Amino acid sequence: MMWRLLLFLFSILLIQGLSQTSLFSQIPNSEDYVVTHFGMEEGLPQNSVNEILQTADGYIWIATFGGLVRFDGHRFRTYNRSNTEGMDYDRVVSIFEDSNNNIWGASEQGVVKLTKDKATSYSIDKRTTSASAGWIKEDKEGRIWGALNGNFYLQKNNQFERQMLFEVDGEKFQKISADTTGTMLYMDKIVAKSYKDTLYKILDLREKIESNIISLIEYPENSGVFFIGTSGNGVLKLKDEEVTFLGRDLGLNNKDILGFYEDHKNRLWIYSYEGILINEGSEFQTFRVDGDDQNLDIQIRSMFEDNEGNLWLGSVAEGLFRLKETQISMIDVNDGLINQRMLSLSALNDGSFIFGTNCGGVFVSQNGVAEFPPVNKYLPNNCIWSVFQDSKDRIWFSANGLYMTNSLQEKGKSFGINDGFEGINIFAIAEDKLGNIWIGCSNGIFKYNDVSGFTTYKTEEGFNFSETRVLHEDANGNIWAGTIAGLYKITDDNVEQVKLAHSKNYPNKTDEPYIRAIYQDEDGTYWFGSYGNGIFRMEEDQIINITSQDGLFDNIVSHIVEDDHGNFWIGSNRGIFRVSRKNLNDFSEGVNDEILSYSYGTGDGMNSAETNGGFHPSTIQDSDGNIYFPTVSGVAVVSTNRILENDRVPLVYIEQIRGNAFDYSQKNEIEMNYDDSFLEINYTGLNFSNPERLQFRYKLEGFNDNWIDVGNQRSAIYSKIPPGDYTFRVTAAANNGVWNDVGASFDIIVTPPFWQKDWFIAILSSLIFGVGFLFYRIRTNLLREENERQKRFTEQLIESEEYERSRIAAELHDGLGQQMMVIKNRAELAKNFIGDRDTLEEQLNEIMQSAVISISDVRSMSYGLRPVHLERFGLTEAINNLLDQVKETTKIQWDFEIVNVDGLIVKNKEINFYRVLQEAINNILKHSEADKASITINHTHKEIKISITDNGIGFDAGKKENLVGLGLSGMQERVETLSGKMDIFSSIGEGTQILVSIPKSV
Repeated sequence: MMWRLLLFLFSILLIQGLSQTSLFSQIPNSEDYVVTHFGMEEGLPQNSVNEILQTADGYIWIATFGGLVRFDGHRFRTYNRSNTEGMDYDRVVSIFEDSNNNIWGASEQGVVKLTKDKATSYSIDKRTTSASAGWIKEDKEGRIWGALNGNFYLQKNNQFERQMLFEVDGEKFQKISADTTGTMLYMDKIVAKSYKDTLYKILDLREKIESNIISLIEYPENSGVFFIGTSGNGVLKLKDEEVTFLGRDLGLNNKDILGFYEDHKNRLWIYSYEGILINEGSEFQTFRVDGDDQNLDIQIRSMFEDNEGNLWLGSVAEGLFRLKETQISMIDVNDGLINQRMLSLSALNDGSFIFGTNCGGVFVSQNGVAEFPPVNKYLPNNCIWSVFQDSKDRIWFSANGLYMTNSLQEKGKSFGINDGFEGINIFAIAEDKLGNIWIGCSNGIFKYNDVSGFTTYKTEEGFNFSETRVLHEDANGNIWAGTIAGLYKITDDNVEQVKLAHSKNYPNKTDEPYIRAIYQDEDGTYWFGSYGNGIFRMEEDQIINITSQDGLFDNIVSHIVEDDHGNFWIGSNRGIFRVSRKNLNDFSEGVNDEILSYSYGTGDGMNSAETNGGFHPSTIQDSDGNIYFPTVSGVAVVSTNRILENDRVPLVYIEQIRGNAFDYSQKNEIEMNYDDSFLEINYTGLNFSNPERLQFRYKLEGFNDNWIDVGNQRSAIYSKIPPGDYTFRVTAAANNGVWNDVGASFDIIVTPPFWQKDWFIAILSSLIFGVGFLFYRIRTNLLREENERQKRFTEQLIESEEYERSRIAAELHDGLGQQMMVIKNRAELAKNFIGDRDTLEEQLNEIMQSAVISISDVRSMSYGLRPVHLERFGLTEAINNLLDQVKETTKIQWDFEIVNVDGLIVKNKEINFYRVLQEAINNILKHSEADKASITINHTHKEIKISITDNGIGFDAGKKENLVGLGLSGMQERVETLSGKMDIFSSIGEGTQILVSIPKSV
């Protein structure tokens, strides 16, 4: 059986051309539908489709012998025992969604309930392997009923309990029948109805039929009329307790009924192993899913219509079929075309159509049936690039030159050089209002008049036109010519090039575009279709270029035809698309910033999406609003008045979120570590008519707030997302270009490492603040102490200076002053003894002695101010001289060890080094009461070290006030001027040691 199906599908594909990746083709005897087949190769786990359902969230669910299957139009996902926890049964024969959005599946072994990817299984006390295992229903009060394995059940206490069936008649029957909260159930030959939690027998057919009840439907809905399908007795009708057998008089020939279905047009479908019937009025008609009058022998098991109007057929072992109403019909080989490569289309004056083909001659079509007229045997060539009938009923052909005939049944005439026609390769033929025939060729434009003959037109520069592909007369009688090298306008025999290269938004400002289509609307606005550069809109002197970047479906625009609803229908290499003229005008005027294009192709009934362009005339628009386009595989007919408007935006769902350490199916928020290497997000959009045309875009707010357009891709991958809070958003648009404003989203929290967490930052900030504050306090205290020390030093310095001044003053007064007074007095006295040589000599000796003493006093004072040895002999000699004087003038036993320190200290700071030693010696002499003392001076390669020790009475070095006096602060100040360090070690009765270290200056 399968090979017959595949053979049919393959033959249709050969005839109509390759379609999409899935197997689908237009069924010749079902011309209103395009059929797509889905099998195990497309993702079904098993090819028997027992029942089909669309749930409230928009997904399609399928019951198979391989488990429950969810379908988004693009991908099948199977739930079975191997991948779904809690699911014990695979062989599902029916499916149902309750009011809480739980999915119920009745299998041959038991019942399965699926809730958000989690399954619960219920065993039934009696098992069977029959395909009629049963089904599940819900009453309007939320009770779950089941007709399972030959018995009725009610779900109670987390199990299915078998129910008794009660008889009812009379007034009770009327009450139960009128109740709207219960539900109708059937089993074998019995029809029952629930009333609260009890079942009552409504109809018993055991005496009327031999077969069992298979299906039951109330039709029309809420009418109280029920159709009953049986497994061998056909269809019964139940109305007002009366049962009627429906037979051949209504077109019901099938006896083995499988089910009923009411579609959105309120048509009743009946399907059985023998075929499909549809009620199109008072009778049922056979709906044939076959080809070439050969029955495919497909056994239909289930039927369903989705919310987009597609019909779905589930078969026995043949997979799933989608029947989508065609938006476009074809005139092709099945209608008499021998050659389907269409180039030029034109309407004839008698209402028929003529089609020029690529080297297959011409065909005439009347009511959709194509014939091969006798004129083909007279044509110079069967490659017909242009065909046109003028107002005088003459038919003009581009057939290896220009050819004209008065009848398709007769031989005509060729025009050549002898007739004044020099055209080569004719691509376009048209007639103006005056009856002139215009011919566009590869080497120029020619006009034919019955009186004057042929006139040749050249460009304004005097050159021949380059391949004129389209000719158009506007409302003012001007002729517009579209060529492969730009656009030209002919007015009163004057030729003018219309520069499109300077149009707004046109990227190439030097090369003129290749023009294939010209149209002037009722407002006088011109529209020019180009090959590769979209559309040019010209209103007066304002020209704008509109391309796919603005939302146009394709940049190749071969035809522009306006319908009665203000829509442009445009032929391109990728299909036919529709765009509102108002939308284009609003975009051009800045009212909106996007073009909405609706595209049509092989999935909408076309044999091939590619239309042929560059030949004129190329489209036909009839009085019924149908537009005919030439394609590479026949003539595509768009019925613009019955195009289905599907403005439904696709629902968007995030199906899987996967990372290093997690795998979620549905989450509003996830948390991941900063060191997770990747995040994969799988999402989908629900569209069952054209899933391959869905467009997606997503963004990760907080990381990159710009939308990323990804086409039909249904996954996003991120790696190494920085710590932070983010929101992932994804949205989708169908082929109408309308985006889902809500889309789907979830929050992502990337936890930072501990050193970036708030608590750590708070602790660290507190610590830094504390350390900073402590440093500030220490620094402040040090500065305060430094200021106090400098203040004390300054005070001591002033004190010292005052003391020195007082001392020097005293010494000058008491010493030098007295001696000078003696010298003065002696000199005055000596004047009295000028004649007494001996006495005069004595007085002069006294004067000399006083002068010597004065000189000694001056030297002593000078040495106190600055040691003369320091200036004359250097630091080391000055120190040794000081120590020699100390040793000779005190009773203390001194021990000295001095090394040469000359040149180790900056010259102008040597006095500070000297004064430190001098002050230390003075402290020992004045305060220590020591009998032994020592001074050691040595140096290393980095510093000079001084050790001053005595065995005196000592003092408490721990008391700060003890360090202020005794000249120690002055010593400390002088050491610091040398960038050195001084440590004092002393205790009462234990003597004192002062250690000084000073860095070398060399």
